[in-house]
Amino acid sequence: MNQQVIIVILVISLALVGYDYQYSHTKRISAVSAQEQANDQLRQDLNTALEAKAKIATLQSDIRKTQALAAELSKQLPKRSEAGALLEQITTTTTTKRMRIESVTPAALAAKSIGIRLVANDPVAQVKYEEMELSLEMRTFYRDLGAYLERLEQIPRLVDVDGIQVLAPAKPAPLEIRMRVKTYIYGG
Repeated sequence: MNQQVIIVILVISLALVGYDYQYSHTKRISAVSAQEQANDQLRQDLNTALEAKAKIATLQSDIRKTQALAAELSKQLPKRSEAGALLEQITTTTTTKRMRIESVTPAALAAKSIGIRLVANDPVAQVKYEEMELSLEMRTFYRDLGAYLERLEQIPRLVDVDGIQVLAPAKPAPLEIRMRVKTYIYGG
């Protein structure tokens, strides 16, 4: 009788294992497979996060450098309150008696903006500024014109000579010079 009980228990056990394998095993395998896929995705996310964390110090350093550069460049752009002094510098930088500025004609301020992108995939930031253009007419000799342009270049603010027209006189006399000078105003 003990053997019969053992055989019955063994048959019932095999039947339960077979039933479990037939009906529950595939569900467990698909659940394990889904969990493995979720774990792989979490590992990838963790690696991405660790790589991003490693880049943070470099990015912060780049941001500080960019901010310092922007601050340095903004010093070269006159503010609206400094525009008058800059115009005076442009027109009084002539130190020779052989150079005579005959007219200075300012154009209306032109509001402009430029899109700046620091990194390829970053959004474009719009920087707004005003462009001030002056038309200058002067009489001078060629060497004095070169010295004047050199002095304009030494002005600490951003000054752009946009165009120069040189008209030679019929007789030996100073050249007639027409030029456009631009500067840019940022902020108040």
